Amino acid sequence: MIQPKKKGKDISVMVWGAFYGVGEQSNLLRLARDPNSGRQGYSAASYVGILDEALPTLWEPGLLFMQDNASIHTSRLARQWFQENGIDVLEWPPYSPDLNPIEHLWYRLKKNVYDVRPDIEEVRGGDEHIQEVLYDALEQAWVRIDSKIMEDLVRSMERRVKAVIAADGWYTKY
Repeated sequence: MIQPKKKGKDISVMVWGAFYGVGEQSNLLRLARDPNSGRQGYSAASYVGILDEALPTLWEPGLLFMQDNASIHTSRLARQWFQENGIDVLEWPPYSPDLNPIEHLWYRLKKNVYDVRPDIEEVRGGDEHIQEVLYDALEQAWVRIDSKIMEDLVRSMERRVKAVIAADGWYTKY
């Protein structure tokens, strides 16, 4: 996450995005904070809300959904949602965050935010205003990610999976 300005606490925006097929990508969606969660942060309910919004427009039978082992991804609520919607989820080794190719897109997204809004760290105003400016920059940056990067990441998956198997689920060069 990019923190444009610290004001006693970090100001951030939690987003969800996906890519699939050959260079296809979802819209970038903003997760809603859950007022019922412990610190009014993001929860399994926030995540399932995004899944409800995004996946019906993207999902096709025969696809395999990938996500890491973040607690909101592996919650009972999320697992139930995937089961009820007939979506197969790739089993994820506990020590292989490097397996997830979207991490490369998050890096590119952050880089693109600075291209879209070089002044992002200088944005002034209240928390809500700063979050809106940041989210707008994130949306613009997301669509600027070159589809060739996504194609290459999709093509790398077989190599990634083989490397994780060879490393018994531990870290790899990816």
